[in-house]
Amino acid sequence: MYFLKPIQDVRSAYLWIYFGERRLLRSLLLDLGLAHIVMFCR
Repeated sequence: MYFLKPIQDVRSAYLWIYFGERRLLRSLLLDLGLAHIVMFCR
């Protein structure tokens, strides 16, 4: 059990970083899209 814990921690950290980056990227793309729409409508 002691050897499995670091692997689980690494996997959970990887998933956390992966989903966190995807969420950050999606919000960034959304902000860029909204800014582009606002600039286009002006």
